[in-house]
Amino acid sequence: MRREWLDEFADKYSRKVKLPFLTNARFDMCTEEYVKNLARAGCKTLLMGVETGNAELREKVLGRKMTNALMSDVF
Repeated sequence: MRREWLDEFADKYSRKVKLPFLTNARFDMCTEEYVKNLARAGCKTLLMGVETGNAELREKVLGRKMTNALMSDVF
């Protein structure tokens, strides 16, 4: 997701819609800025799933470039 799009979304949604929402996110997207923008927009719940704890399976079969360290750092 482009940072500019999320900035614009957070501004417009918080002004025009003003309803709490939940969304899904990937571990590799969850920077501090990303989470702060979601919260500013009205996000109350951020759902993340660990597809597998097996790094080889995650990378080779699922095509996810997330490390175990990255996923544990988010929490």
